[in-house]
Amino acid sequence: MNTTAARSLALVTLVCCAAPSGPARPIELILSSRSDVGDLLTGTRISIDGTHQGTSVAGELRTTVPWSASTSRTIRITYGCPEGYREARGPITLQVRPFRSLEEAGSEALEVFLPCALVAHVAAIVVRVREPRSIPILLGQEKVAETDTEGLAVFTRRLPPNALFEVTLSTEAFPDLRPASPTRSFVAGDAHEVFFYDQAFSVTPRPVRKRFRPARIVKIE
Repeated sequence: MNTTAARSLALVTLVCCAAPSGPARPIELILSSRSDVGDLLTGTRISIDGTHQGTSVAGELRTTVPWSASTSRTIRITYGCPEGYREARGPITLQVRPFRSLEEAGSEALEVFLPCALVAHVAAIVVRVREPRSIPILLGQEKVAETDTEGLAVFTRRLPPNALFEVTLSTEAFPDLRPASPTRSFVAGDAHEVFFYDQAFSVTPRPVRKRFRPARIVKIE
């Protein structure tokens, strides 16, 4: 823990024998809003003790709350994440304890993290088949891509965490390929993720039709 973080933490945890009175000084708060993948968020709505303070810009909102160094102070922070995100924790309560003096309390701002989790994460699916044909790829029942001449295809989808999805390689137009229309299931994680689908096919030889030869008639005299 660095010096700044230690002094900020001391502001809400240090308990001492408070003097009967002390000067008033606002507490500076840095309210940081980030996604679960580390993105700095703009538009997180933040309130303190029921009063709206504003919205985050580039992951940050700075504000102050009144406080007297000789008295306790409870600060309740609530927030609402921007569209596409959900709050990763409930309301945050800070209990500020009294100090003998402002010098003891320190002058560093207190940083509070307001985490937001993506409602849906990007799943990138990479498909490789060992057959140079344009094989349609289905996500559920929807065609989303097809393999190229090298047997490769890549597509993306936004999916909620723990969502089960199925990828099918449709061989309906290629009855000589085995296995026929193989399907593989995947489970979306709680972060952006890349999934690989590597499928080998065997080719069933086409039956050779025998040419019909009419019976030769031999005339016997």
